[in-house]
Amino acid sequence: PLRRQRQMCIRDRARGEEKTKQEFLKELSKKVEAIQTQEEFKEQLNYYTALGNELRYTIFKLLEQKPLCTCALAACFNLKESTISYHLKILEETKLIYGLKKGSFIDYHTKKSIIEQLK
Repeated sequence: PLRRQRQMCIRDRARGEEKTKQEFLKELSKKVEAIQTQEEFKEQLNYYTALGNELRYTIFKLLEQKPLCTCALAACFNLKESTISYHLKILEETKLIYGLKKGSFIDYHTKKSIIEQLK
């Protein structure tokens, strides 16, 4: 029944665009391929993959509000600094955040240009 429903849905959408089912699916496949081959797609996929972890997402949202160091984040989440460092490293590798040395600490900041892309 589900397969039949899917086929009917595709048929109806194709008719709405005055195309055959094959033409509709071929056009859709081309659009998918065009999206997936764009460099922007791969970059944004990395962002969303990194932000798919609840802790990293929360850290990112905190850093949007103000720069923080590892020890402040560790205290906030009641976790070891090594755990926070691991997650910060992933966010840094995907270029969502960057660190600026401030005395003997590193304050982490979000990249404003990235935030605009994600909206």
